[in-house]
Amino acid sequence: MNASIDRSGPRIAFAFTGQGAQYPGMTARLYLGHDGYRRHLDAAAEALRPYTGTSVTDLIVRGDLRVHQTGFTQPTMFAIEYALAATLLDAGIRPVAVIGHSIGEFAASVVAGGLCLDDAALLVAVRGAYMQYLPSGGGMLAVRAAPEELEHFVQRSAKVGFGAFNGPRATVLSGDLGALEHIHDELTRRKVAARLLQVSHGFHSPLMQPMLQRFARVASRVPPNPPKLAFYSTVRGRRLLNEALGALYWTEHISAPVRFAQAAQRLLAEQSLDMVLEIGPKPVLTNLVKALAGDDGPACVPVCRSEDTDAAALVALIAELLPHEALDDDPVREAVYSAVSRLVNDPCARIGPDVALRGDLGFDSVMVMQLTYQLEQRLPALGKLSLPDMLDSIVTPATLVEYLRGQLSAGLVA
Repeated sequence: MNASIDRSGPRIAFAFTGQGAQYPGMTARLYLGHDGYRRHLDAAAEALRPYTGTSVTDLIVRGDLRVHQTGFTQPTMFAIEYALAATLLDAGIRPVAVIGHSIGEFAASVVAGGLCLDDAALLVAVRGAYMQYLPSGGGMLAVRAAPEELEHFVQRSAKVGFGAFNGPRATVLSGDLGALEHIHDELTRRKVAARLLQVSHGFHSPLMQPMLQRFARVASRVPPNPPKLAFYSTVRGRRLLNEALGALYWTEHISAPVRFAQAAQRLLAEQSLDMVLEIGPKPVLTNLVKALAGDDGPACVPVCRSEDTDAAALVALIAELLPHEALDDDPVREAVYSAVSRLVNDPCARIGPDVALRGDLGFDSVMVMQLTYQLEQRLPALGKLSLPDMLDSIVTPATLVEYLRGQLSAGLVA
């Protein structure tokens, strides 16, 4: 995940949507129309392909109904969320914190530097495949009630547990479908609003137990790393403090309830946010966060506001999020900052005009050559750049911008 451009702007948290937001053809128009998004989605698809056996981009573009099969749902959701976040980071939109609902925590962890793309792809694909092949007969029940009002239902059945805490009176029970149907009937008689969700299994419930040991063995291959950005865990219900995202965490993640409300409340209380940006194929978390934040809370905005979101809508959103002096007003500055951001593999690195490319950002001779290529691609009017002539100007982004402006204005490029 790339570094971010240092410019004044709003304090933003990225909130990554969980399973249930999927639909056939999700973000297909964005994929076909936005070069940056397409590049990042293709990268995620390639990382996933050894485990999924097919390209998730093909599933998306074809509107394949298999996106509703858990073994494809989770990898596809992850790929979309990774690509959306990477596209925003390329534009210089940097979160101060991240939060993810269930499967959304994997893309959140990549943005936060706790997982690399390849390791996250392995975990997501194996997780989804193992879940898909669990025995059927599970379900989930969304209830408009506080958790304490439902505690006795959980205590009387070993096959039902709390699946998610989404708000003070937005609770999900998960487990054996037959038991949930009895609970649903009883709640209906009590005039408590409840709805059985259209899911294939009882996620985040005791029914996940048979896959945990097998998944843990796979997850042990992934090095545990603490996130570099503020990571609000929906397993713990709080910000992680120097805690690694390793096999133990990701295994617990499967059967533990999603403590979204608790984690989001801590996020809102601790980060002085101006905005929560929902990263997913359609809005799900936006209203949950609004309800938790109240009238005085930050703005809550989904990146994909509808199933028709296309490149023009994403470009417009990015323009809204950037300060008035956004780099897009200057194509040379935009090209330099975006190219440098893409090459620096550190989500916490901040790229300002006077940061030393070699000393601060670790540019070596290979990165300098890659930077030259990126600039030629982003600014075709430059033609073929002369690396020897450029070397003295590859000091800071500001010196490089000045050099390239001079080349364009003098018409000296080949």
